[in-house]
Amino acid sequence: MPVLPTARHDAQTAAIVRAAAGELARLLPSAVTLEVAEPQPSTLPGPQSVAVRAGFVGTTSAELIVVADQAVAEALAGTDATISVADALRPALEAASATLGPGVLDEAHEAPLGAALEESDVVTMALVGPDGAAQAWFAMRVRQRPEAVPQQRGAAAERSPLRLLHDVEMTLTAEIG
Repeated sequence: MPVLPTARHDAQTAAIVRAAAGELARLLPSAVTLEVAEPQPSTLPGPQSVAVRAGFVGTTSAELIVVADQAVAEALAGTDATISVADALRPALEAASATLGPGVLDEAHEAPLGAALEESDVVTMALVGPDGAAQAWFAMRVRQRPEAVPQQRGAAAERSPLRLLHDVEMTLTAEIG
């Protein structure tokens, strides 16, 4: 069963996922206008569905998962057959990841969905058409950065940074003029 935004997640994570899903829906190549909605478990894609995944590393890091092969296939019908679903979704993924702040979006790749929507730290949203039927699904695993990096304690913290180079042999060359 998918993890809905209100279950097991705080309001901040739900808001992040909803905002990203809204941007993705805005730029998703689809024959109909899509809106963000809570998914109905009976309409979720099966484990063999093609999912496009991309990682985002930044202030807020995340894994983005999109299942939209049917919606995209209809929109791409009659276009260049060499474009992949991952390439077609790239602008939408970039828009979704832009809501997370500065960072870098990895290359998107296609793979079977598997049990990705059932993982406890993944929040899933449905992208529905005007008739209310799910046309695509967006899921995200948000990884917040730690507030602070743990500091070393004890004798290791009292060492000088140059102490680390104490036993390192090296050649030093100086050029004057």
